[in-house]
Amino acid sequence: MEPDILIARIAACLLLVAALASCEWGRSDKPPPPVPGTRLDLPEGSLGTTAWLADGYVYVVHSSKVIDPYRLWRAAPGRPPQPVALPNLPECRRTSWVKLTALLDERLGLARYCSMEDPRQSHIDSVAYDPKTQRVELLAPLGEYNPTSVSWHKDLTSGYVSYGTGVCAGFAPLRRKGIGRFPNPITIDGHTWQVDQVFFDRVDTDCRAQGRAEQALLTRDERRLVFLASPESQGNSGQVREIYPWHVYEQELPDGQPRRVVRGFSDTRGVALAPDGRTLAVAGLRGKEQGLWLVDLDSGNMRKLTGAVFSSPAFSPDGRQLAVVRFLDDEHAELRVLNVDRS
Repeated sequence: MEPDILIARIAACLLLVAALASCEWGRSDKPPPPVPGTRLDLPEGSLGTTAWLADGYVYVVHSSKVIDPYRLWRAAPGRPPQPVALPNLPECRRTSWVKLTALLDERLGLARYCSMEDPRQSHIDSVAYDPKTQRVELLAPLGEYNPTSVSWHKDLTSGYVSYGTGVCAGFAPLRRKGIGRFPNPITIDGHTWQVDQVFFDRVDTDCRAQGRAEQALLTRDERRLVFLASPESQGNSGQVREIYPWHVYEQELPDGQPRRVVRGFSDTRGVALAPDGRTLAVAGLRGKEQGLWLVDLDSGNMRKLTGAVFSSPAFSPDGRQLAVVRFLDDEHAELRVLNVDRS
């Protein structure tokens, strides 16, 4: 990888993470509606992605200022918030934590960004953190790719990693040694492309030959893969690709054909898969309606849990609640918990 490409790709990745936590998703002169859910106490600052572990805590990446590195906090209803002291790598000028996920072995998965004095040596790794022992284990090197999602099998020997720049997006198999390749292209709604190609192109490559796909998540029984895709963006170049909507798909593993579940999210700010694998929470814009949506993956039925603008949803271990981030301004956000009526 050439140095200028590496620097540009890492910069683009980190900007996307910052945007998730600190972009204002439209203004209105109307008085704001009441904010649903319960606010969890955290220090002032911007917030990134979330994960809810079996210990009862919601973990969230936090920054007290826009220029500060993202660090880790945890909070729970009725408990005071706690900073989580993760070790800095001694060889790194700065260590940041830029993506969270709940692993199936009840540890916390993170993307660890190591910023080096020589930017060409900066890199991102997928790691696991055990809150009980406070140990961090390296799972896989990700190179310059800041993932939009990482989803591991329970044995942590393989999984899937997603990455996108907005215009280009894809997902790939993940092993302990790093990012791999699918043996064949995937056909989604009549569009065929190599869905992992975004990981192997130059950062300035026109990705018009591919559609877009990301947020690939494994169900807990490891039999299905749930992901977002925009096959209609194939054949288009540049920013126009982003006008084509995202749809929700489900694929039986290991080699089933993707099945479209629902259509039509024009913007998404995070998805979460319920522990039972039957419900997908999608934060985003559908038609002209902002909201947090619950998608029944078996029937395709969908309902809006709330019309408020949230991002980074995470289900509680019992599936009865969702933790979500609400943006306030460039340097402030809040973490809220919503009840999920599964009836």
